[in-house]
Amino acid sequence: MDSRHQRIVFLGPPACGKGTQVSMLAARSGLPTVVTGEMLRRSAAAGTPTGLAAKEYMDRGDLVPDSVLNRLVSETLEDPAYAGGFILDGYPRTVDQAKFLTGYLQERQTPLTDVVAIEVPHDMLVRRQAGRLICKSCGRVYNRHYLPPPSEGRCACGGELYQRADDSEEVIRTRLEVYRTNTAPLLAYFRRQGVLREVDGSGVPQRVQESILAVLDRGGGPA
Repeated sequence: MDSRHQRIVFLGPPACGKGTQVSMLAARSGLPTVVTGEMLRRSAAAGTPTGLAAKEYMDRGDLVPDSVLNRLVSETLEDPAYAGGFILDGYPRTVDQAKFLTGYLQERQTPLTDVVAIEVPHDMLVRRQAGRLICKSCGRVYNRHYLPPPSEGRCACGGELYQRADDSEEVIRTRLEVYRTNTAPLLAYFRRQGVLREVDGSGVPQRVQESILAVLDRGGGPA
């Protein structure tokens, strides 16, 4: 993979392994990563005008509106650190945000090169997420189906395991349906732009990463 001047967006449903794949690709390619949540927290802590505007919404528990989020993304990408390319994780989430991003980058003559969409069957995502168990003592994460603990209800350190309320099957299925509804138009938009790269994310992380590298090398097509 030649990462020079690649500008990549990652999309994927909850529990698809997107964060892992972004980290792996960043380490391999050397591309800097912009993670929306981290960007929001960093800008708010820095006290920039846009960061403070975003903080007002976050403090109330409200979504940061597109007008503020778009401005924050553009200000972030103006940093020379991203001139040679970048990976975006967590933005855009809507077609309006996608239109802003593509327009902004085209004006700078640095168009978006790839949108990697990680696809995993919903039933597998439910098993991944609903099977999560977390140690109250050390924070280690297990999975009933893929990485079971050494003994029922207990971590290797002896700590008690618990399941987060938002990891229940009902909650996960609702989140996946919301994601599907909101993201379908976004995928269609990037498909029309000719930059969508769809990847099967149901395998082990290294195999998924190989598929991502393959589609980035080819510049398109499913893997």
